[in-house]
Amino acid sequence: MKRLICVLLALILLFSLTGCGGAATQEPAAASPVPQAETTPAPEPTPEPTPDPNQPIVFADAAFESGVRKALNKPDGDITLSEAAALESLNLELPGDDWSIPRIADLYDVQYFPNLTSLFLGWALYQEGGVDITPLGSLTKLEGLYMP
Repeated sequence: MKRLICVLLALILLFSLTGCGGAATQEPAAASPVPQAETTPAPEPTPEPTPDPNQPIVFADAAFESGVRKALNKPDGDITLSEAAALESLNLELPGDDWSIPRIADLYDVQYFPNLTSLFLGWALYQEGGVDITPLGSLTKLEGLYMP
């Protein structure tokens, strides 16, 4: 009886090995062509229009505009983009003991002064609630910043 079981197990083992090995001898199916994605040319970037240097600046913050006018010694009239681009240093400091003077609440307007290398904001910023200084990141030539 043991001999019969051994022979049966050997046959089962033989059939299972030959059944698994047969797949390796089959020829692979013809490879189907892989679809290629269509390459479309990248659109050419649209050049940004160059702003007119004589375009007047519309300031978002009245206190900032007041400080710029004082720095430029220009109490009236338009301040143009070319005038702003010509400035390399801007001092907007205010006295720290008189808080009745309006303070700068928004620094958005610094973007109009791309050539600033130094900016003085001593006591010029609105204190309550803070002021977002993110716009200062647009001043790529800035070397000195004074903020007490």
